[in-house]
Amino acid sequence: MLIKSLSLKSAKPGNTAPHKAHSPFWVIVSKEMADHIRSWRFIVLFLLIVLTFLASMYVSLGNLKQAMGNTSDPDHIFYILSY
Repeated sequence: MLIKSLSLKSAKPGNTAPHKAHSPFWVIVSKEMADHIRSWRFIVLFLLIVLTFLASMYVSLGNLKQAMGNTSDPDHIFYILSY
């Protein structure tokens, strides 16, 4: 209660932005998450995931273009319906 009364007294009258005090638990959680995200291991893991995504999209889109070009395939109609 004392902290809330001090924060209300120090607020400027024209300032309408709400001031929300964070609990110590959430301060520690946010700091730990920031430390994990900024670590070199996370960055390397993120880059591996992005490169894997890009490689799989490249291969799948290349195969899709090849499959769409094959009009003699009896399942060709299903590709048209999936638009």
